[in-house]
Amino acid sequence: MMIRCGDTVRYQPSGERMKVAWAEGDLLGPSGWGMSAVSLADCSAVERCSDAEHAAAVRRWFEMSGKESCHRPRMERLYGRRD
Repeated sequence: MMIRCGDTVRYQPSGERMKVAWAEGDLLGPSGWGMSAVSLADCSAVERCSDAEHAAAVRRWFEMSGKESCHRPRMERLYGRRD
């Protein structure tokens, strides 16, 4: 199963647990890290979200503004525009 928005991963280099904002190709955008992206190969899933939790997480990203809204262009590419 692919890692997706709403999942929790462990970032192997630091051991840190991170909520996933998005995952695409070989990159993962961790929630709370601004525009940062890390290599998906350095991450392992520790908690998978349900389909309902995934949908809610995507919806929350589209409702955000400010610093965290930097993920919006990628979210729109992955999940379509939501106005």
